[in-house]
Amino acid sequence: MFTARSRGRAFTLIELLIVILIIAILVAIILPALARSKTLSRLVRCSANLAQIGVATTQYHNDNNGSYAVHSNWGNVVGPRGTKLTYDESPGTGWEGEESGGKALKIRPLNRYLSNKTVVKCPDDRGDYLNKGVVNCYEAYGTSYLPSWNYENFATAHTSATGAKGFRPMRDSDPRGPQTSKLVMSEWVWHGNRPLTEPQNLWHNIRALRQYNILFGDGHAAFFTFPREIEKWFDPSAAPPDPARGWW
Repeated sequence: MFTARSRGRAFTLIELLIVILIIAILVAIILPALARSKTLSRLVRCSANLAQIGVATTQYHNDNNGSYAVHSNWGNVVGPRGTKLTYDESPGTGWEGEESGGKALKIRPLNRYLSNKTVVKCPDDRGDYLNKGVVNCYEAYGTSYLPSWNYENFATAHTSATGAKGFRPMRDSDPRGPQTSKLVMSEWVWHGNRPLTEPQNLWHNIRALRQYNILFGDGHAAFFTFPREIEKWFDPSAAPPDPARGWW
């Protein structure tokens, strides 16, 4: 027969509530830390994607006398064919072996130097605010990354171009500034005409800062904070490229 002494002391209600409270506090501390860790992991994966595209860009330079790529529209320098041709050409361009209507598609110029098409997919891709219904740029356009192409707005000199008269791609020996700060491409929504008041434009961003991963001309990628003034610099005359800003 067990005695009261041999059974041991049971938890009181107050002690049990204290234990539950401590567990709740620990969960409240740990969950935000886990969320931040996941956000950081996606940011790093995106940066690694751009670094691989940077290697492809360097290889393209080597094969083309130091020139950046020639391509016909914003969205067709790299990646597979998307579901929309908004920033492509008809019937579309894409990855090696892709077809449209039974005919092989033109291969996007940097694809020849990449082995995995998903390297152009940002894990935090939230779509394109300027094109309603596009909830993922990779799916819609075949890439999550927008190059500095053909035009020199938002204080950024173009790198790639159509190759037509007056629209030649830049060479990596361009004297206007160092390649270490030359913006080659960034996440699709980096242009200043995407308002930060729209959550769709805040890739990786939890503080509503204009922060995006950038691929620079020397091949490195970095998480960069643009000044809010870039929102007023659509016209090239408003702010010409200037390496002193940290990009050009």
